[in-house]
Amino acid sequence: MAKEIEELIREFLNETEQEDEVENSMWIFYDYLYDDCDMEDIEEVERETIEEFLSWWYFQDSLIMSLRGATYLMVSLVLFFNWLHEKYGNELIGEVKEITHELVHDLPRILIADWSEIAPEAIDPHDLDIDLEAAYIAKGVTEVAGDYFEVAELTLGRESMCLEDIYTGEKFRTKVTEAGRGWLKKGDIIRGDLGKIGDRWVIVDFWGIYPNMAKWYIIG
Repeated sequence: MAKEIEELIREFLNETEQEDEVENSMWIFYDYLYDDCDMEDIEEVERETIEEFLSWWYFQDSLIMSLRGATYLMVSLVLFFNWLHEKYGNELIGEVKEITHELVHDLPRILIADWSEIAPEAIDPHDLDIDLEAAYIAKGVTEVAGDYFEVAELTLGRESMCLEDIYTGEKFRTKVTEAGRGWLKKGDIIRGDLGKIGDRWVIVDFWGIYPNMAKWYIIG
């Protein structure tokens, strides 16, 4: 089935008369395929394409990122690929369902997580005008490590966690509140800077969380 993605999306929306949120979600998916993946043919879309879109790409645009938006993206992809399977025999629907099933709890948890509990000593990430170097000096930071870390260990009863640099494998123990630990699970990817203050490592700049599925697309 050699059909252009844009043509198929229009056909899907016309035939199934979806609500506005589904239509918006499908065009967000199209933007990703066309602009970022340089894909025009639906046969080019693979499992990895969907994984990267939901676990990594979606989190890069704060203008579209929301709990409601993420939910509609997953629902829309299942509807679209189910339609593709029934009408054209595309076989990706099984893998799309597996991916969305894995992410259905992770994405909402991550999108509503309270950064101030996960990184209680971090600079306010909403302060876009801050001078990071000056802020680090003011905090007494003597060394900085960054920028992607996997949650390697979460210990019940301890206000700390072990983070592992996904590129080097170096491990750091850092502070997290009890409430912050509740937002996280082992394998999550935290993006940010760790700063050494005295003999402690703390998250001094927090940029976001990603599900573990995103790890291989971050590393590239």
